[in-house]
Amino acid sequence: EGERGREALAARLHDRGQPAGQAVDVEEDEECADPQRQRRPAVARADHGREHLRHRGPVAHEMERVGHQEAVQVAQRQRPPEIGAQHLDFRPVVLSAEIETFLKQREMAFFCYVSFRPEYQLPVLREGMQQFRKLYPRAGFVWLGFPCKEMAAAVRFVNDWPEGERQSLLLLGNLTHDEFLTLLSRSFAVIRTPMCDGVSASVLEALALGIPVIASDNEHRPDAVVTFRDGDAEDLCRKLIHVVSHYKQIKQQTRFEGAEDNIARTADWLLADSASTERFARSNLAHAD
Repeated sequence: EGERGREALAARLHDRGQPAGQAVDVEEDEECADPQRQRRPAVARADHGREHLRHRGPVAHEMERVGHQEAVQVAQRQRPPEIGAQHLDFRPVVLSAEIETFLKQREMAFFCYVSFRPEYQLPVLREGMQQFRKLYPRAGFVWLGFPCKEMAAAVRFVNDWPEGERQSLLLLGNLTHDEFLTLLSRSFAVIRTPMCDGVSASVLEALALGIPVIASDNEHRPDAVVTFRDGDAEDLCRKLIHVVSHYKQIKQQTRFEGAEDNIARTADWLLADSASTERFARSNLAHAD
């Protein structure tokens, strides 16, 4: 899926007269930087403007001088949704015995696409889970997406938990595209903790599959998402309880109708954003002179 997305995006950029390798640095979804991962559609790195200007002489030096300002401006430009209808195609598969056993043992399973990095706020997620399980002790949580280099740290983090708490969690690494969407489609709901992920491809995938989403409020979440205050485990627990209490109604309202092919829109956004970044740098260079 990732390779197909990269090829499609490169073709669209080429059609617009822009060699993809020079204008943008394209990689898989920033949610998972593991090079083994091949399931995500291609998107541009947030710092692609600096990559574009890295070898442009004095402009590159000026970009370094005003790098923080440029980074803020790039971050404020909202890119299109990162998935299209073609990325939701998958073949339901039989999941591993470990996953199947966990799902059967739990009253409800929450899907958490995470990484062992500060922005994923795993201690906050853990605390919210603990509070929620006081009311729903048979609830389960699946943490997945850890690249190989983070898995050992994640295991050490969880091994310090009490036995009952450990049993409520299934810790996984990366899954194939079909495994990922099969597990997502069988989950009760999705929990999304980062604030810096924009709209988030995994959120859109969940909505498109009709799976409710509880996510930190970063002001870019789709309307169907139930949001909680960033870093607030108590509010996260309240929103989990709210989703359980109103599950039928929320599930009926859970949809993402914008899952059209966004490759062309993404290519347009990349080119416009790259041009804007270069104009910004040249303008500051002129003022510096």
